[in-house]
Amino acid sequence: MINKNIKYLKYILIIIVMYSNIYTQNSISNKRNNKITKKQKDSLNQAKSLESSNLIEEAINAYLNILENYPNLKEAYRPLKNIYLRNKDWDNLTKISNSYLIANNNNSNSKLEVFDAYLITNNRKWENIINDFYNKENINLSNMKKILSILFANNKKDIAIDWVKKIRNKTKKYNFYALEMGMYLSLELDFNNAIDEYLLYLQYSPKSITMISQRIMLLADYESTISLIKNKLNQSNLKESKIILSKLEFKLKQYQNSYNVLDDIKNIDTYKLNLTEDLIKVKEFDLAQVIIDKLMKSSKDKKIINKAVYQLAKIYELKVTNQGESFPITNNVYNNQLLSSPFKELNNNYSTLLFKAISIYDSLITYKQDYKSSFKLAEIKYKVQGDLDGAALIYENIYNNYSSHEYKQKSLDAIINLNLSKGDIETAINKINSSYKNNKDEQSRQMLNIKKLQVYF
Repeated sequence: MINKNIKYLKYILIIIVMYSNIYTQNSISNKRNNKITKKQKDSLNQAKSLESSNLIEEAINAYLNILENYPNLKEAYRPLKNIYLRNKDWDNLTKISNSYLIANNNNSNSKLEVFDAYLITNNRKWENIINDFYNKENINLSNMKKILSILFANNKKDIAIDWVKKIRNKTKKYNFYALEMGMYLSLELDFNNAIDEYLLYLQYSPKSITMISQRIMLLADYESTISLIKNKLNQSNLKESKIILSKLEFKLKQYQNSYNVLDDIKNIDTYKLNLTEDLIKVKEFDLAQVIIDKLMKSSKDKKIINKAVYQLAKIYELKVTNQGESFPITNNVYNNQLLSSPFKELNNNYSTLLFKAISIYDSLITYKQDYKSSFKLAEIKYKVQGDLDGAALIYENIYNNYSSHEYKQKSLDAIINLNLSKGDIETAINKINSSYKNNKDEQSRQMLNIKKLQVYF
């Protein structure tokens, strides 16, 4: 199982690195200003055709002819370089690389083009190239990243890491290449150092927490790394590392631990509120309620408090109706509406919670003119309390006075269902027909067609 997971991780990271290398090559290509003439294009097409037909010697001669006339043409140098690399023809590879550099006046792009050729052939000129880039007063970090990706791709890990450290020290950009290093080290199954690099990147780019969290969670897909990851995240002083640790604990279904990690950290109310949403989805209502209660007492952010109040009402409602966040599939528009009942089972032990939920939704409607709270209140009146007339007034108000397409459609659906529940088939049919005429939205019309079937069933 572990081997399978490691193999899966490697595939994902290889894809990421592969796309990074493709981008690197394309970046080099796009910086050239020279346009290919029709004559050059025809000659290149002929050479490529020979190569595709596996006429390699003929293709080599064709590329050499092009370079003889246009010695600085990258579009001829690169495919010929690749042929020589495959054939391990180091002498001719070195020869065309030297000529290509001279023809391009040793500019930066040409140095990037020939760097791998010199590296693979153990030509010490690769050292000259990297030193040239490094010794500039203002290091071009983009070029250095391209150089480093070539070093890593050719198993020069120690050399690459040394250069990363040198560049960080000189530029004072201490997170330089940290994300790429994290990916590479993960590929090498060096999880200890990979996590260090990810956290280093996060230290200077805290807004990237979602991406770094995803990378670290990828490493946690098998048990052998979990203890290591926890230790690294615990030892880190970054509050973002604790947020990631909370996510890991949640993934491991250690819900109390997930919250304990966040409890004493300040200025992360949004993440604590997000945790309550996740807890509601897995029906951990009591813990979610504890977090919300603390947020409502401690937070100074009105938006957080309002959202917390809304979450609390949702918890009360879900406890009352004996349903978690995952409502039955039959409640969806395209599923079996013909046979489903709109009424939810009421848990009598939670009658006080029902009134609390209604009170909260009422308050949100009054103070915020909140159509979502209005809809929730209507749902409770209709499906829990059986107050059809009271629910109808709220649904009609949402449908007629609010602009949200989603909630207008939900309210229209509820209005028709409500009339059917009352046995008022004529009103339901009239509502369907009038809405069909006035509604050009295809999804809404499909819903109305289903309602027609429901009426006549």
